[in-house]
Amino acid sequence: MRDASMHLARGDVGKAIAAYDQAGMLQTAWSRDEAISSLIADWERNFDPAKPSLILAYLRRDVRALNELAREKLVARGLVSKGFTFVTEDGERRFAAGDRIVFLRNETALGIKNGMLARIVEASQGRVVAEIGEGASARQVEIDQRVYRNLDHG
Repeated sequence: MRDASMHLARGDVGKAIAAYDQAGMLQTAWSRDEAISSLIADWERNFDPAKPSLILAYLRRDVRALNELAREKLVARGLVSKGFTFVTEDGERRFAAGDRIVFLRNETALGIKNGMLARIVEASQGRVVAEIGEGASARQVEIDQRVYRNLDHG
């Protein structure tokens, strides 16, 4: 998969797809909805809360749909609660302790960089406390929607 990722980074999409196909990692579907359903089913079947996992999509609308469906599965399993409303730059989201989030804009005052991932440790209406990093280097940051709204499920 490292080779496929390098091909993508270089813009060699054809070679990347061929590498995924040769590794048995390429799946197809007849429609967008079928592809999303299949992806979420595979993710849920293999999901382990102790291991990191990513679901990637090209379009923001697909990312949003995948995040919502995956979060529904986590709520159904009791791994996160329904949570509290937080108004982001892209609309309302619900966040709860245990949710993984991604920061979408640098904010020096909070020590946040675009693309950083964190795990929510505390949530309330319009406010979250997120832990960035792991182990001894982990730190917590408090985020109020009135101050910083560039985050989403990660």
